[in-house]
Amino acid sequence: CSNYYVWQLMKALGISEHYNLARFDCIQSPYNLITRDIETELLPCCASEGVGITVYHPLAAGLLTGKHDPSKSPAPDTRFGMNKGYYERYWSPINFQAVNRLKQITDSHGQNLAQFSVAWILNNPLISSAIIGVSSTKQLEENLGAIELKLTAEETKGCDEVWRELR
Repeated sequence: CSNYYVWQLMKALGISEHYNLARFDCIQSPYNLITRDIETELLPCCASEGVGITVYHPLAAGLLTGKHDPSKSPAPDTRFGMNKGYYERYWSPINFQAVNRLKQITDSHGQNLAQFSVAWILNNPLISSAIIGVSSTKQLEENLGAIELKLTAEETKGCDEVWRELR
């Protein structure tokens, strides 16, 4: 299932159990360093019920690459330029402030922000997989490098501080 609220997932699981039907084994939801709302209810629910989690937008539609300039309009060939929904969801001063803070963390540890952002997702044991969109071989190679990256407690704490400020 995709984008279900916790109550919808639990209702579906209950119906599946009651009628001895196949159940949802995985849910797809947006999750990234600036969109962490699923941590409150969905992640604990899925852990409790044995439901896997596939996340999309691990780079916040590209905002977590750090390549966008908030003082300019988004380039027309980016997700923000082509899709009003992405623009409305992510293109905001507070999100750019969060990206700048995250970039300070990654720069101080010699990390690449995009790779670090994907690694942060993959370092969470509750996450089954991440859907990563790329537009070049270079981006694919960069994102695949996140598989080997293990975040330190200090880096994770910094990410949590940025999230608390963002919320």
